[in-house]
Amino acid sequence: MHIRVLTLAALFGALVPATASAAACPSATVEPQSSALGAQARSTLCLLNAERAQRGLAPLRANPTLGRAARRHARDMVRRRFFGHVSPSGATVDDRVRRAGYRGGRRTGETIAWGTGPDAAPAAVVEAWMASPGHRSVILDPNFRDIGLGVVMGSPQGSAGGATVTVDFARRG
Repeated sequence: MHIRVLTLAALFGALVPATASAAACPSATVEPQSSALGAQARSTLCLLNAERAQRGLAPLRANPTLGRAARRHARDMVRRRFFGHVSPSGATVDDRVRRAGYRGGRRTGETIAWGTGPDAAPAAVVEAWMASPGHRSVILDPNFRDIGLGVVMGSPQGSAGGATVTVDFARRG
């Protein structure tokens, strides 16, 4: 299995089996395809909200502005072949969210991943994030309410058939 998530350069190669919440989220175990990236993003949001609901947390709301920032970052990582929360030019999630037009965000967070084959499916990505203490804390942060998801085909290593995922979290003022 090859899925990569970033939390202080942590690499997760072995994943636990899909959670029961994956069955309730359409496309959760489907490998990303260029014709269905929106479905992949919706499935990822469904899975993240299922994790939050299990812990009594409010659901995250899709925000198109944050979605634009997340898609741009995922595309940039694939195009420039880097994998990180800070771009080679020094841009951070705060910079990207502001540049996309999200205003009043007092708090932001980000999770990123890339994988190939079944490891790029939303359920595999969310499982890897939940197994990572840093990602888990962002996903389960009760202060976050808005979310933007970006799923693009390709990987920061140039692998064919892979997908790169960026999720930007924020809360207004």
